Amino acid sequence: MHRFVRDTYSDTRPPSDRLIVFDEAQRAWTAARNEKRFKISVSEPAMMLEVMGRHQGWAVVIGLVGGGQEIHAGEAGLAAWGDALAANPHWEVVTSPEALDGGPSVAGSRLFRAEESHGNVIRNSSLHLAVPRRSFESEDTAAWVNAVLSGQPGVAKRLARSDFPIHVTRDLSVARSWLTANAQGYRRAGLVASSGAVRLRAEGVEAPTFDFLGGVDYVKWFLEPKGDYRSSNQLEVALSEFELQGLELDLVAVLWGGDLIFPQARVVPRKLRGTKWVAVVGTGDPQDSADDAQTRIKNKYRVLLTRFRKEMAIFVPTGSPDDPTRAPEDFDGVYAYLLACGLKVLDVTEAHSPMPVAYASLRSISPAALSLTVGGG
Repeated sequence: MHRFVRDTYSDTRPPSDRLIVFDEAQRAWTAARNEKRFKISVSEPAMMLEVMGRHQGWAVVIGLVGGGQEIHAGEAGLAAWGDALAANPHWEVVTSPEALDGGPSVAGSRLFRAEESHGNVIRNSSLHLAVPRRSFESEDTAAWVNAVLSGQPGVAKRLARSDFPIHVTRDLSVARSWLTANAQGYRRAGLVASSGAVRLRAEGVEAPTFDFLGGVDYVKWFLEPKGDYRSSNQLEVALSEFELQGLELDLVAVLWGGDLIFPQARVVPRKLRGTKWVAVVGTGDPQDSADDAQTRIKNKYRVLLTRFRKEMAIFVPTGSPDDPTRAPEDFDGVYAYLLACGLKVLDVTEAHSPMPVAYASLRSISPAALSLTVGGG
């Protein structure tokens, strides 16, 4: 995407292609990011429509959208496509109702900021990927995660039925034992954590910072078998949202950090400055891009909480009264909130049947949760 629009935008001729497919279209860059990087004060969705609109007759842009997955500064989100389309009313828009109404699969974001932003819109429900290919055994996972991160514990609890594949624990050894016991056959297990969970070192896990993970071979982490110290199954290295985006494991333990807490069921994204956590400034509005600090932190956890195929455990530390960066009341609030969201405490004695060997052939088809198709005549 980035290379295509840079190479074609300054040219006045139509490109050789009449149809473009853009995976993870929500990650297109904002005008501010383009201005900073290339001195072009135009968003990538607007650039794409201008370039493809040069064709006589017809052209099609297909955008595959995974809502709430914007974790890098400058990623514009779904609304940027709506902004570009509102400024180009000659394009015909064919899209899922979820993208128009702001459903759970797009984390509450909407294509258009106002209902009447475009007069040529066709709703097509077949463009919505209703059953996630990632968490194939639970249709409600994305909706549950969205409710948790939007401060709706009551909604989350209703979605967390008796066989819900997500559990919670305060004991990291229990989480590790559970992962090891259930990583049978071709199953893969691993630890994941937010890049902002900088105090996990106190729990015996190195925080997934860029410098530390620079020495980790990600390919071997995902592919090497149990017994290889470089494998995710060793449960020694936690990868962050940046290495995991678009990828997943069968069994995952999310190690909760201090960068997202829930005092009195309020969603409070934070950042550690020196020895103090400070709440980040932002709106948290899903219509805002990843340049909004609150949105970006919530999206980090949205990525982490959707990295499992089979089951997931969430480890919430107990903290330490002698360490203000690991205040027990912060983590107690997280634990109480997750219980209020319907999670049950992980029981390491639970029996799980081994996964059939045939499952080894299953792979995620796409990280996108929904398809947005836009075309022009």
